[in-house]
Amino acid sequence: MYQDVRFDPATVTAAMRGNQAALDGLVASCLPLVYNIVGRSMDGHADVDDVVQETMLHAVRGLPGLRDPERFRPWLVAIAIQQVRGRWRTGNRLASPTELDPDLADPAADFVDLTIAKLGLQGQRLEVAEATRWLDEGDRNLLSLWWLEAAGELTRSELADALELTSQQVADRVRRMREQLDAARVIVRALRASPRCAQLASLARDWNGLPSPLWRKRFARHTRECDRCAYRWSDLVPADRLLVGLALVPLPVGLALPELRASVGGRAHAGSGNSGGWFAKAGSVLSAKPAIAAAAAVVVLGIGVVAANGWGAFDEPSPKEPTAAAGTESMQPAVTASMSTSPSPSDASPKPSVSRFGLLPPGAKLPSGAQCATAVRAKPIRENKAVNATANRTTGHTVPGATAPLTRVDGKFTGTTEQILRWAACKWGIDEDMVKAQAAIESWWHMDNKGDYGTDASRCPAGHGLGEDGAPGKCPESYGIMQVRYPYNMQAFPGVEKSTAMNADYAYAVWRSCYEGKMTWLNTVDRGSQYKAGDAWGCLGVWFAGRWHTDAAEQYVKRVKEYLSQRIWTTRNFQQP
Repeated sequence: MYQDVRFDPATVTAAMRGNQAALDGLVASCLPLVYNIVGRSMDGHADVDDVVQETMLHAVRGLPGLRDPERFRPWLVAIAIQQVRGRWRTGNRLASPTELDPDLADPAADFVDLTIAKLGLQGQRLEVAEATRWLDEGDRNLLSLWWLEAAGELTRSELADALELTSQQVADRVRRMREQLDAARVIVRALRASPRCAQLASLARDWNGLPSPLWRKRFARHTRECDRCAYRWSDLVPADRLLVGLALVPLPVGLALPELRASVGGRAHAGSGNSGGWFAKAGSVLSAKPAIAAAAAVVVLGIGVVAANGWGAFDEPSPKEPTAAAGTESMQPAVTASMSTSPSPSDASPKPSVSRFGLLPPGAKLPSGAQCATAVRAKPIRENKAVNATANRTTGHTVPGATAPLTRVDGKFTGTTEQILRWAACKWGIDEDMVKAQAAIESWWHMDNKGDYGTDASRCPAGHGLGEDGAPGKCPESYGIMQVRYPYNMQAFPGVEKSTAMNADYAYAVWRSCYEGKMTWLNTVDRGSQYKAGDAWGCLGVWFAGRWHTDAAEQYVKRVKEYLSQRIWTTRNFQQP
């Protein structure tokens, strides 16, 4: 359960000594952790952003004085907790979100709602999140750290260091907090029941609807003593087992640190030179990334959801972390053109056209892989990415335990890179030029492309352990021509890593699921408009952002359209025969 998750000491040391690039990366990496600690500790209070700013300000200014780079994480966590406690002390008793002026309060500031929405929680995981509203301030502070411990973001020793307690003292406090949390979980169940227990309904007549310690005690006592409600205690899955596999709640889009920028100025630390670099990095992270890390990566005891990264109509995915294709961005020519038109649906016949594969409307009968193979091979196309030779000759496999439309995925085709992309476009009824342009954005048509490097060994596929791909202490999570991400698509490996056809086949099965209108969960999370079937570009944006027509999705689609308008795959710089 406890993972050795630490910031790279070499990076910390470099940042301490004034290396701007190291500081950029360190700050961007810190923000999600600090935001989660502060957000959960303060129950989503409106001052969360301010406390995050203050924490980062203290960390940046104090970094040169850090004695041991190995202790950076507990040092940072301790600063965050100190800032939360300081805010509570100086403000006496901060108003809870429900007590704020409704005209001034931002509903999105409720951290419980953010947790539920961003991580797509269901079942008992949802109950745990809602139950946190019933905890006392001290227990919420502890829960904010213990939640991250259970999610693998902190170790027990780091938690103890941050609280300035021994491991045994932390264990005792965690046990008491969990008892309160379990009581709150039962309360959530009992109050949500329909019809509600008559005695509980009578007890709640004088309740104002706001969670409080007093009413938690009253309701908990009732659930233990009431014959009708007592059974709700019987099947509580241990909270830590529900939290295993959960990553950080994504930073809210638009979160900015203007006061921090103004306060630090050029004094971040000695020898830093230009202090704008890491602020630019933070601004990019906050404005462009609808998520820093993916949500739940595993199903625990069949409860909750498996998050995916474009991964279909099966579960509620977290937004994909925007990343440039590793090692390819500098190879790509400048893009200035734009394109606003969308492909038009073509005839719904399952017989593919040899000359060009167009967009088939929702509900159309799709051609088989064999039909598409015959049609594609009727038009010879020279290879322009010789680096893909082995992957292009490798076929894929079916997806274990798949449901429609992933049951059609098999990666059963070989050919040149462009032929493979045409085959996938034909099989899934998507305009072939959209496919070619998107693949250029994702990987510059390189099947050996890897991205989304992380430090968690559990998120590394076989053969790609930490440090094995040239990045010390890290492994790539995304692979191939369409950058399929391992932690959320494990069932598609090793095929999507080794076979170009399998990689493209899998990616556009997901696109077709969205295009057919099966991803109805998109209307339950933040979105730019109502999700509906038949929007080819909207579904292209979902692959990147995990959300429907949000700013991040729109920017991604814009880039694809720019490459499409240039027909970038035909340009001189693109050719690597």
